Amino acid sequence: MMSNNILVVTGFVPIPDHPRTASKYLELGRNLAEIKNAPVQIFQQSLDTTWLHKRIANHPFPITHAVADNPAKNTIAYHCVQHQKSTWMVEGATLCPNADVIVWIDYGIFHLPDVTVPMIDDMLTRARTETQIAIPGCWPSSSLEHIDLSYPCWRFCGGTLICHRDHLARFDQMIRKDVENRIHRTRHVSWEVNTWARIEALRALPIRWYAADHNHTMFTRYEST
Repeated sequence: MMSNNILVVTGFVPIPDHPRTASKYLELGRNLAEIKNAPVQIFQQSLDTTWLHKRIANHPFPITHAVADNPAKNTIAYHCVQHQKSTWMVEGATLCPNADVIVWIDYGIFHLPDVTVPMIDDMLTRARTETQIAIPGCWPSSSLEHIDLSYPCWRFCGGTLICHRDHLARFDQMIRKDVENRIHRTRHVSWEVNTWARIEALRALPIRWYAADHNHTMFTRYEST
């Protein structure tokens, strides 16, 4: 049964020449319609309307970006889209004021091993009582001391995030401020998971990490507060 106090948010922005085509993303995203235990709010927009793209476009100097070992995927456009997640969550919470818990799920989540709609629905049932910000990840907390701008910090997986609405606006604001500071100091942008890790390290928000990998464990290992 669909719950009114929880909302799934996702989003899609076509990126030209991205290794996974727009048609493939749309094919993957259609599976989200099968979710039964929460309404799903899907945002679709153009790259130039994302907040980070606007910020970069207005910067007086060129901005570099992290590529790691996959420059075809890790473009500056990709980083702009990844950093849009928390903003979409805030917009979703505004559109659905009865939702106490907002859950981010990547639009292309079903390309990951063993992820199924029933296990997502099971997680959503448990997430209805979430009071903090729960984020799955691969690396222990000690990795926060070694966030490398050139590579993704897998402290957090990035594919899902469960947040009580009380913390959502501040989370989004802190993300934007961190990215703004990085651009000002380094003229460089990198992955949203690196930004999330830096936000966690500030200990200003009740971020609750749980161990998972880039597969079904992001959903099956979630435990509610």
